[in-house]
Amino acid sequence: MWEAAQRPHWPAPAEHDEQVCASPVNPREVLQSPACLWTAGLQLPGVTSDPVTAGGDRTLRLWALDGSTAAAHVDHWAGPTGVRQTGPRSLWNEAVTATRWWTSRDRPSRDRFGLTTSPHRETVWLDTPRQPVPSPATTGTPA
Repeated sequence: MWEAAQRPHWPAPAEHDEQVCASPVNPREVLQSPACLWTAGLQLPGVTSDPVTAGGDRTLRLWALDGSTAAAHVDHWAGPTGVRQTGPRSLWNEAVTATRWWTSRDRPSRDRFGLTTSPHRETVWLDTPRQPVPSPATTGTPA
């Protein structure tokens, strides 16, 4: 159970900062697969996700400690207001990139991933250490 100070909270967006757009991927694809959520988590460090019910419309919410937020509406994701993002990071764009990476590799389950550690770094990889999972610095933004 969370203590009051530890509870995740949804920061209030600054109106001038908000980006509103359609999503290029269906949030259900992310929500329906624990492996996709886990893989996205590898590529979005410091980001918390919380699918919540809001007025009968499921929303996948993402937020980071730097104040960045994203809310993707599961039922209206392809509409012009399907995604709302705020803050210095475009969290939904990062989630889309991670989801596309996972999908392009035939939707691997968690047991296909490995970890190599050294005194100076950790590398998460898929199937073999020669196939590292992209870090946020190398993923870029979706096309």
